[in-house]
Amino acid sequence: MKLNVENVTAIIEGAAVLVALYANHQTKKELCQAKNIELLDKRIEILGKIENDEDVSENIVKLMFSKHEKDLFQNLNEMKKEKELCFKLEKTFFSLWREPDGEGGYSNEVYETIATIEDRMTQDDSISLEIELKEYCENHIAFESNTGDSYNYYEINQRKNTANKRISEYKTALIDSMKKFIEKSIKK
Repeated sequence: MKLNVENVTAIIEGAAVLVALYANHQTKKELCQAKNIELLDKRIEILGKIENDEDVSENIVKLMFSKHEKDLFQNLNEMKKEKELCFKLEKTFFSLWREPDGEGGYSNEVYETIATIEDRMTQDDSISLEIELKEYCENHIAFESNTGDSYNYYEINQRKNTANKRISEYKTALIDSMKKFIEKSIKK
């Protein structure tokens, strides 16, 4: 084969195309790596916010993690809402038992009695104090005349304790799952 200008030009053009394709491939690879680092940073930021009990949007969790993490996140938020509801119910319960003290203020004998029993429960974990609290609360159910709603402090408190326990469980499971997800994304 004789090398002429046309053959040399074709070889040079072919080489230039190969160099351009390789450069394009390298650029795409670098862009993907940069994008993965960006996603990694964002995921770590979200994980940190959840660990610190800061607000995180459900949509951002849905976009940055898998369905499993999104579901755990939703469960965690449901339990947080349940806990907030319990605090509102507890506040309503005690406000319904408030009575004027005759000096322009209010007294709340029910609140004081419950607080005393609960204080004793922190010092002595006996079942008899739990029973005492339950019985006291069953005898002091608050009724709201406008709505007909009734409020039992013991039941509200049990709901709140259950919510707290589940919040802790869901948060731990979510954090562990997010860490595993991030680890897998790094290994890809």
